[in-house]
Amino acid sequence: MAEMEGIRSHIRSLNGEEFVSSLTTICDDLQKQHNILTFGFIIYDETTPQYRKLLRDKDYWEALDRISGDKLMVFALSDKVDSRWEGNNTLEFMTAFSSSRSSKTKSYSHLLNEVFDDEALLVYPSVLFFQVFEGNIYNYRLVPLHRGTVEENFAAVQKLFESIAKVLDQIAPENYQNCREVFELVKDDLLSQKYTMYILKGPKVLADFIGVVRNLLFFA
Repeated sequence: MAEMEGIRSHIRSLNGEEFVSSLTTICDDLQKQHNILTFGFIIYDETTPQYRKLLRDKDYWEALDRISGDKLMVFALSDKVDSRWEGNNTLEFMTAFSSSRSSKTKSYSHLLNEVFDDEALLVYPSVLFFQVFEGNIYNYRLVPLHRGTVEENFAAVQKLFESIAKVLDQIAPENYQNCREVFELVKDDLLSQKYTMYILKGPKVLADFIGVVRNLLFFA
């Protein structure tokens, strides 16, 4: 636990560009050294202020961090839907990792369209889950979330993370490398609870995925 908190502290110390540039190494190290089985991004925009409040609240983040267990690592990525950034964009790592940059001109619809070539599936907010093994990505899944009050949103995200964490906790160590099978278990559990889930086809190599995200966020 102390070592993981040190890793989180280091990630929170990075600015946005440093974080994205280091994300390949971060995910690879977390997968290899700490047996993180699934990664995710909470994707939200300016039309979901309740989620913005939720994800910028330290107490909520810490609660979500605890409920997600030690096999699931989730980040948050915020943007404006109109493709003009008047203020800040934020990359957050569970307990309030954040950074600011201004004058950006990309929105989530453009970002995910560039990465997955499927703009029609975008719903705000959503959680994008993926798995990393030896620098490769297996299984992109997009789970749309319902909008509500801050408390209702927190309960919805908490339930989703708790469900995934329970599945991952049941995976025996000798099966950690069976990425596809692990994610099938997660998928089956979420579908049994009537979650909507979209299968996305994107970059197979983590470095390529991060490269596209980095270019859109910082150089477009």
